[in-house]
Amino acid sequence: QIMREPSDDESFHRASRAREEQGEVRSIADLVTRRLHGKNVTKLEEALKQLRREFSNTSDRRLTDIQYDLFDCNGQSAVVQIMLDNPDSKDIQSNGLRILMHSTHRNTHMRNAVTAANGMNAIIVAMKQYTMQQDIQFYGLKSLESLCHLDSNTGELSHHLDAVPFIVETMKRFSEDSCIAGIGCDLLYQLSCNKSLRKTLLAAKVASAVALIYEIHSGNKNVQEAALDALNSLTKP
Repeated sequence: QIMREPSDDESFHRASRAREEQGEVRSIADLVTRRLHGKNVTKLEEALKQLRREFSNTSDRRLTDIQYDLFDCNGQSAVVQIMLDNPDSKDIQSNGLRILMHSTHRNTHMRNAVTAANGMNAIIVAMKQYTMQQDIQFYGLKSLESLCHLDSNTGELSHHLDAVPFIVETMKRFSEDSCIAGIGCDLLYQLSCNKSLRKTLLAAKVASAVALIYEIHSGNKNVQEAALDALNSLTKP
């Protein structure tokens, strides 16, 4: 869990400059500038795996610092482009999704930067390429939920006309997976906070899909609460 979210651009960049003045090792920048380039798929897979590991098993404060480092060197754009250029590499898609998921969590600036870099498209392309891979679907839904958190960038999803029906089909396909069910409901809740999207959501029969999730996971309080939140938000006037 990331504990801190910058309140404005000034504080975001001020924190970055302060770390530079303290002489911190810029390992993320080095990794992005030296290894996230070229056409060698094997090397790109290893580089993304290494970058993804930077986000894993670390403290909350260090995790936030990694977000800053990635933002400073425009690493999010490099990750998105690599994903779009290599749709046939499952390793690149999986690690790329996990990087986007971690880098945008509770960070408005990274959410906007990833969206501006065509990140939402990269996420949807990855999910459609590997429809039967549960890990890809989970990390994809989680990344979309993070991008759309608190109504951030939800309007961007309207540019992907078949995204909502696809999300619903994914939830139905893996309806017994509590992780996918829960994060899927969380995502639909975030989307339904945007009034302009509710008609699209209802047309995609989101309510029936969420009701099915609620019924299947009758013994899982967290999933049922997420489903109820989504349904209540959908039916708001």
